[in-house]
Amino acid sequence: MRKLLLYILCLAYWAVFAQNPFVDSLKQTLLIAKDDTNKVNTLNEIAKQNYFLQNPDSVFKYSNNARILAEKISYKKGKALAHHCMALFYLAAGDFSEAIKNNQISIQLKKDLGDKAGMCASYQNLAQVYQAQGNYTEMDNCCAAAEKIWEELGVKRKIADISDYLGQAYYLRSNFPKVLECYFKSYKIWKSLDDKKGLSIATNNIGLTYHILGENKKALDYLLQSLKLKEELGDKKEIGDCYNNIGLIYSTKEEAKSALEYHFKALKIRNEINDRKGMTYTYNNLGQIYLFLGDDSKALEELLKSLEFGKEIDDPYIRAASLGNISLIYRKQKNYKEAENYSKQCLDLALDKNMLSIIKDAHEDLSIVYEQTGRHAEALEHYKAFIVARDSISNEENTKKTVRLEMNFEFEKKEAAAKLEQEKKEAVAAAESKRQTIIIWAVCSVLILVIAFAVYAFRSYLQKRKANEEILSQKETIEEKQKEILDSIHYAKRIQTALLPSEKYISKILNRFNN
Repeated sequence: MRKLLLYILCLAYWAVFAQNPFVDSLKQTLLIAKDDTNKVNTLNEIAKQNYFLQNPDSVFKYSNNARILAEKISYKKGKALAHHCMALFYLAAGDFSEAIKNNQISIQLKKDLGDKAGMCASYQNLAQVYQAQGNYTEMDNCCAAAEKIWEELGVKRKIADISDYLGQAYYLRSNFPKVLECYFKSYKIWKSLDDKKGLSIATNNIGLTYHILGENKKALDYLLQSLKLKEELGDKKEIGDCYNNIGLIYSTKEEAKSALEYHFKALKIRNEINDRKGMTYTYNNLGQIYLFLGDDSKALEELLKSLEFGKEIDDPYIRAASLGNISLIYRKQKNYKEAENYSKQCLDLALDKNMLSIIKDAHEDLSIVYEQTGRHAEALEHYKAFIVARDSISNEENTKKTVRLEMNFEFEKKEAAAKLEQEKKEAVAAAESKRQTIIIWAVCSVLILVIAFAVYAFRSYLQKRKANEEILSQKETIEEKQKEILDSIHYAKRIQTALLPSEKYISKILNRFNN
């Protein structure tokens, strides 16, 4: 059986990795390529494709050849990409120092070239290296550097992607206030872009975070928002996962009917797309709900399905959970032999994987089984082990509860501060808007007055001009009349002068008479 499985896996690997038309065509191109920039680009592209195909040895081979040729022909861009691909290889190989070194070289080369988008890609790759290394301070610094560049470039989608990535990183550190801060930031960006896919992821992440914090009402609100978006997008797997998450919220609230409704919806979709892992978890969830409702027959049916699928997908957690729940059913039915059998399997698996909560439950179950079958020494032994596990969990839970309360307080305080700051900004904006309105009206009023005065002045000017023209016309008329009169007088005088003798002539005549 194992040989057959290995053979099938080898065939699958060959089908996926060995035969890739795009990679094959690139390799054919490489055979006839000259030692120039095109060959460097082809080598790097083959390295990238092999990374996506999870073929790390080929990633190093082709990216290293690209680096060597790029150095030979002084092709900085090709060299930068080669170091980026080599960093991916070293990250996958777990050689963090080499991964960091190659990313830093890539960043510097891209900086020299002014390739800001390329720098961001390397910063984000470097952040993953630091996260894997557990160096969260440097990881945050790399994300901040990439985010700053994307903000300069105005690429909102990339900023949202970084916020989502940081949210997941903070989740692993149980820093839930920072988790919510990051997810809300990405949520606002996706909403401003009207990106339904991004919004569906952000709302789902926010909902699950609130669920962990015990805020199930808020969790349900966001998960229902996420479900609506996923249904609009038609992504069946995502819809199934969302149904499952909502079912878990209702199970927590002990609303069994609604929990069953959503888990059945999840199971239907997961069957349609053959999501084996999803089906395994849904069967276990259904078994727990039926167990809560007291329907042992249906509970056992669903839990046995979960156990079978759990073995198929090799998921130890779900197998242990199913074994423990089946044990409870047999104990209720007083079938102590089967109850002991399943509890022992559950305990062995839980101990192997150090699943403390399941270890506690398995010891308690065995203690009860042995007590009820009269095996008191074994019952006491498992009861003591149960107490140890319970106290250990209790201490851990108390610590987590205290931290959670502190985190909730800090987050609520930040939210209140942010709300107050927003209200202040809105008040300032409103006051500024009002001031601008007053200024606009004042300017308009002055303009109206100026226009009115200009119209009045222009009309007065026209009237005065008309009056002046009339006066000038009258003056010309009078002057013309005066001229006519003067001309008449001068004419009469000439006539008179012509008719009368001169004084000298008259004197001459008189002298003649006297003599």
